[in-house]
Amino acid sequence: MKFYLLVVALFLIATLAAACGSPTPTAEVQLPSLPTPDVPPITEIEEAIERWENSNTTDYFIEADERNQDGQWIIRMVVADGQIRSAQRVDYDAEGNLGEPYSISHDEAQAYTVDSLFQKIREDALGEGPSLFNMITAFSDSLGFPLLVHAEALPSYAEDGALELNRRHSYDLIVKVKTLLEDTYGTEQQPIYTLIRSDGPKAWCHNLRIFPDGSSFYLDDCRNEFWQIPTPESRLARLNELRTSFASLDDLRIEDGQTQRLLMMGTGEGSPTASTLENAWRLSDELHEILSEPIGLGLVMSYIYDGDFYGFDVFNKVPLPGQLIKSGELRGAVLTPDGDVLAFSDDDGLSFFDIQRQGTTLMLPAPEDGYYLPRSWSNSGRLLVSHMPESESEPIRHGWISLEDKTWHELPLPEGIRGYGCDTGAVWSPEGDALAITGLAYGEPCNASPGLTIVDILSNRAQVVIASTINAFDDDGSTLIAGAHTPAWSPDGTWIAFGLDQDPTEAANFPTRLYRVHPDGSNLTPLTSNSQGYATHPVWAQDSSLYYGLSGAGADLDGLYQYLPDENTHVLLLPGSGIHPLSISPDEEFLLFEQEQILKIWRIRLQETIAEISGQEEKYPSFAGWIFIERSQ
Repeated sequence: MKFYLLVVALFLIATLAAACGSPTPTAEVQLPSLPTPDVPPITEIEEAIERWENSNTTDYFIEADERNQDGQWIIRMVVADGQIRSAQRVDYDAEGNLGEPYSISHDEAQAYTVDSLFQKIREDALGEGPSLFNMITAFSDSLGFPLLVHAEALPSYAEDGALELNRRHSYDLIVKVKTLLEDTYGTEQQPIYTLIRSDGPKAWCHNLRIFPDGSSFYLDDCRNEFWQIPTPESRLARLNELRTSFASLDDLRIEDGQTQRLLMMGTGEGSPTASTLENAWRLSDELHEILSEPIGLGLVMSYIYDGDFYGFDVFNKVPLPGQLIKSGELRGAVLTPDGDVLAFSDDDGLSFFDIQRQGTTLMLPAPEDGYYLPRSWSNSGRLLVSHMPESESEPIRHGWISLEDKTWHELPLPEGIRGYGCDTGAVWSPEGDALAITGLAYGEPCNASPGLTIVDILSNRAQVVIASTINAFDDDGSTLIAGAHTPAWSPDGTWIAFGLDQDPTEAANFPTRLYRVHPDGSNLTPLTSNSQGYATHPVWAQDSSLYYGLSGAGADLDGLYQYLPDENTHVLLLPGSGIHPLSISPDEEFLLFEQEQILKIWRIRLQETIAEISGQEEKYPSFAGWIFIERSQ
């Protein structure tokens, strides 16, 4: 009996222990339901993918504008033969302005190929991405590629039941896909030269092709630039000569992350030697520099011809008819250094024409005797004007007016000088508050101001600073003040270059050497040593080098020269007699000179004459100035 009671007691204890160890049943917690993703039908995405695959597009340019929580940027990429050739990124700043492009790795860019974008869109629509999304998409009707994607990440629950908003996964994409420029232009002929540049520190994304006839195509898909520039004859000749040394050339060079591939179709046999390859790359660098930028685009050289005002489009090498409305005969015209205002003289007098506003203002009514001749503008808006009398027995007067002041201001004269007469040149200082005037004391009756004179406009004073004495005639013992010619003021204002006559080699034949001097007349220094001929018409470049012409010194010496002050050397750039430099273009790319009354435009980097403007029937063009229309960015 006791045993039975013990068993019952143990059973009750075990039952009670089991009851105490069991959890108390609770009701199941129901979390709020989340919104159902609103996505395009997967069939719509699949059909777009099919259209893209059926197009067999393996060469294309893509631009993807992406915005998410981290910012906004643009990816630009060239895909050729299904592989990324070049890729760059451009970031937006806080104000929404685009910065400069920089190269990105092809691994990073891979996410922005059309195939990768499709993969991402499909996964996000199926809920296989980093979050669930509400999505809006649009696809190209023809090729199928995505045009835009708006993906708004939906909230979700974490494992611990916390609600996550997932905003960091939201994104917007705007996509543009187009045919490569190289598959659009120049496809009708086989190039003899191709240079492909991609990536690197300069974010290269372009190629250059040259064809047998010398035409070229420079194409940059990332910047959407396309230029067709004729290859200069000298460079085309060098290219064709190089091609005779091999059957074909295909060379790849990778340095600092940038890739260059050079291809040439040869006319010879075999492969290029190592030295030929180096020559090919050196020539390629020249060709790229010349043909990859539209030098001269927007630049107009203006001139007067047969009583009318004309322009010459430097880039396209075509004359432009003038739009100037004048009264009677056009006697002279000159543009301000910035090309904004044209001063011209006609039967009404001296007028200013605003190039931008297309408006004319009469500044000085026609004089009773003769006419006004506009000479040159200063950087400060002053215009040198000569009053040309009808009778040669009357003196020529010189003065200035300005854009703000219609008053004629007579130029002051140095002591003992009756007038500037038929001066041989006048130039403004860089600040525009002084003039350098040169002249002769022999020859024409109106030659009355020999040497070099500085006119200070602010103090209204003039002083002869150079009046060297030379022999008047060969071996007769008489002397006279040396004539000076065509002054040019250096850009920094420290020097004046001019021609200065020397002792005659025969009666009334005075050789002219080129000199420079400080504006106060100190440190007069000869720059040339020619014993014959005339070194004149200096023109300063912004780098302080000096262009000038030498004529009459001999067939082996005459020509266009450049003087390099730092090396104290003279470089013969173009042989020929009678070359008179006139002006350097505002972009410093062209030098204008006159030779045998023909205006010639010489491209400095090419060292070639690219255009000529001539006259006929004893009518000749005269230079009036430059107009430069900047390209919009």
